[in-house]
Amino acid sequence: MTTRIKKVSAAVAVAAAMAAVPAAASAVTSDGHRTPAAGRSVVLDASQAGFAAKAGAAAKSAADTAKRPVTAVVGEGRVDGQAWKVALTYYPTFPKGFTPPPQTPPPGWPKNQPWPTHKGHSLLCLNVTLGAKSLSGGPLDSCDIVNGPNDTTAVSSGGLWGTKDKGTTGTHLLIVRFDASSPTIAHAVATYRNGHHLTVPAIPLPTTGYRAYAIPVAAGNPLTTVDDYDTHNHLVSHNTQWR
Repeated sequence: MTTRIKKVSAAVAVAAAMAAVPAAASAVTSDGHRTPAAGRSVVLDASQAGFAAKAGAAAKSAADTAKRPVTAVVGEGRVDGQAWKVALTYYPTFPKGFTPPPQTPPPGWPKNQPWPTHKGHSLLCLNVTLGAKSLSGGPLDSCDIVNGPNDTTAVSSGGLWGTKDKGTTGTHLLIVRFDASSPTIAHAVATYRNGHHLTVPAIPLPTTGYRAYAIPVAAGNPLTTVDDYDTHNHLVSHNTQWR
């Protein structure tokens, strides 16, 4: 009895499969000869069209993603009882509200002083907060113009951020940013005056070649050295200028 049920099921499956074959699987010509139709090729073409549609949708999605800003939190925590946070944002094109500096100097600019010009139409912006205060101003106030997501000519930079003496005293932060020519920096080790050490990762900015790290510095305990290491834990640079 079980065997009969299996045979009937198989027959039904075969019938269903045959019913699924397009009616135009063959055609009859005017002279009575039967010719094969393109039933199967139609199925293949539809399948190929589906793949093409998916590939097109994926390409459009990637293109749309490339046009959107991306942000990475470089670091956050508390120092001297104050919350701090550093974020890095990449804008593929100049966002609304940003006015690039002119390419030519204004009238009266000293002829012996070079006028900085920029290449590219993208922005790399820092957003820095310490306690209840924004150290970076508005979202577009602490930005550098870069030439796309992998600019190797955007010089890597670092600086102290704080509320006193341009960040050199009191509670402050050290922020170091790397351009796309320095992708090997993986982490930094900070040494403070009291001998304590802090290791922080260099955070990559998604879809770009940029990365950065941030180090909190408590009042009265400044940095003595900051060492940068690559992905193999090899020392890349030994910095003492952040004291």
